[in-house]
Amino acid sequence: MRKKTLLGLSVMLILIFIIILVVVQFSKKDQIKGFENRLKNNGYEIQEIQKPVSINVHIKPEWIANKTENTKKVEVTILEKNNTKIILENVQYRENDIYFTFKTSTKINKDDSVFLSNNVFNADGTSHAYTPNNLFEITTSKKEIIPLGQTAFEENSGFSFGVPVENYHSIKNGFDLKYSGFILYSYFKN
Repeated sequence: MRKKTLLGLSVMLILIFIIILVVVQFSKKDQIKGFENRLKNNGYEIQEIQKPVSINVHIKPEWIANKTENTKKVEVTILEKNNTKIILENVQYRENDIYFTFKTSTKINKDDSVFLSNNVFNADGTSHAYTPNNLFEITTSKKEIIPLGQTAFEENSGFSFGVPVENYHSIKNGFDLKYSGFILYSYFKN
């Protein structure tokens, strides 16, 4: 009898956990969709103001993962510009590179404002990543330019890049990042 009760309780806890995960995932998708709807489908017009917009930030040594840490959860806002926060989310020391992941958070007003995005918004309501040449430039305090490895772009204007592990010694004391992949948009209600 006791085994059946424990089994039933375990199954119920697993089901509750799955339901919570599904609700969290749907709410995240709704937040993303709400942002897109507000800008594209709810009577707002988007206008490109400037392309590209560059950001320059300093990546501090304490944010850089090393061989023993593997992944360092950073979650620090490194810049706020045009109602957009650029956040260093995490840094991973992987087999071939040190991988930096950034996300953005945009404050959208009800009437009109500006924001940064690395997405190009198409007239048909779709969007795609803006990826011109020379998006990233990493320089050390000695003004040495560090080559990059893999790069990636997220749906919500996030971006990532890898620095080959053989360059760890060059970046471990921090570095400057210039990212030239944003577009400045304005939006207003029609």
